[in-house]
Amino acid sequence: MFKVQSLICVFFVSIGLNLVIFNSYFKENKENEWKNGTFRSIFQTINKHKQFRSENAIIPDKNVVKSTKCEDVNISASPLLSTLQLERFDRLLKIGDRIRVFVQLFDSYGKRKTTGGDYLRARIWKEEFNLSAPGIVFDNTNGSYLIIFECFWSGLSQIIVSIAYTQEAVSALFKLMTKVLAMVNIEARYELGNETEDLFCHPDIGHLKMHTHYKDICNFTSLNSGLPWFCGKPKRKTLQCKDWKYSRHTYQDNTFLLNQCEKDVLKRSHQRLEQTINVSIQETKQTKERLSCFKYNITNLWFLKQTTGYLQNTTWHTTHCKGLIEENLSRCIRNKTLYLFGDSTVRQWYSAIKRRINCKQFTKKMTYPISKLTTAGCTATSINFTMFLAPHSYPFYISKNHWKFALDYLISISRRIDQISPFEDAVLLVHVFAHMKTFHFKNFRKKISHIRHAIERLLERNKHVKIFIKMPHTFTENIAGLNDFFGWQFSKIIFETFDGLFDEVIPLDQKDATIAAMSKFLHPPNFIVEAMVNQMFSYVCE
Repeated sequence: MFKVQSLICVFFVSIGLNLVIFNSYFKENKENEWKNGTFRSIFQTINKHKQFRSENAIIPDKNVVKSTKCEDVNISASPLLSTLQLERFDRLLKIGDRIRVFVQLFDSYGKRKTTGGDYLRARIWKEEFNLSAPGIVFDNTNGSYLIIFECFWSGLSQIIVSIAYTQEAVSALFKLMTKVLAMVNIEARYELGNETEDLFCHPDIGHLKMHTHYKDICNFTSLNSGLPWFCGKPKRKTLQCKDWKYSRHTYQDNTFLLNQCEKDVLKRSHQRLEQTINVSIQETKQTKERLSCFKYNITNLWFLKQTTGYLQNTTWHTTHCKGLIEENLSRCIRNKTLYLFGDSTVRQWYSAIKRRINCKQFTKKMTYPISKLTTAGCTATSINFTMFLAPHSYPFYISKNHWKFALDYLISISRRIDQISPFEDAVLLVHVFAHMKTFHFKNFRKKISHIRHAIERLLERNKHVKIFIKMPHTFTENIAGLNDFFGWQFSKIIFETFDGLFDEVIPLDQKDATIAAMSKFLHPPNFIVEAMVNQMFSYVCE
């Protein structure tokens, strides 16, 4: 039987071709902008300043709800009328060049948007050979956006841009977050003999009291490894806080709190702009020698201004450094222990690695759906490799509508990290995203800060550990408000929290691959999982 005490933690163009047709108003104004150097100024700003590669800033929720109240859906950004314009080139594009595209958003009345805050996604795609890569989006905060693409292949390709979330949709999401207890509720069941009582839980005691009107609260913070966790206290005299036995989560439709405009803008999320741009790229024999990922300066990963790779069918090609050589894998993970801590997307990693190296599970076989997660472990004795998997602590959605033993989810990632030996050749990967995005991001900040402190302690006692943080990925499905919007916010928080540890913690960017693949589901397809596992091992294997 796998013992929690033994578990340690892981963090683990054609140029001149297909020029875009614009309405006269836009064309006139855009020509003026080209003449007065607006584009040049934008490019200089991006190249001059080091900045985290994230499109938008963390939004103050009170400000966004007040400033972008939705009353007319037609004033939100229109995918039909918004326009793209390609930066002028004095020569043909070649492999290795960068393509710069200017996006101007217009509303459905044809009026230019003059404020930022809309969230865009973009990719360049070649139908032949099914090649795709994401573009990097910069918000100019004036209704316009700059998107930069890398030229990785030759031939004719298409640039596609979508509006993931308009600023009005963002406002609606923040409204829901503040007006309800949670987008998905977690309940506690207290049980003693035949007596039971079910009450709601939340990481913010003030928010819990405000939305439930509970007078008495059970404080389970200490039990939850020091991370805030509160549940209503039973009213039955026979039941006490110590009688908390089970938990479950329930979905509910909170859209009744939204007006019709807000409902409509949320339905219009992830819509492609009507206009696309075709670009023609020439072949070139120039090749740039890349350093192996093992020797790559990992600090640069936090500030990359370009994509980390591209997709060819279902194969991800890393471009900023040389990726994993498969035949080296068994040798480089020999005598190592890998810790994967997080949620069910980390379980996908566990399952992929387990199959790949024939790792024999020594804990109970996981026969339940991929969306469920408990602790697990396996060993590949031929190479003396061990891998552990474990969930993070509450808030954690452990079972939809069905009660499940609650105490399995009280050990935090931080506590597991604290159990890693000073002498262990360990690889640690940590991921926190899906179970936190239905709560206000201040709760995410607390959990990530908790993890940072544990990592600092680990680095003091173990000088050989490799530490990874799996960043939030993208997807387009929306189940009961469980969309990917707050992944942007979380990425910023991770960057801010780990400032000072950029040379010790390796961020694994997943959204490049999921955007390139137009990933639909919360749980990425297997080829994305394999690609990201390869990315992690690329930094482990010399």
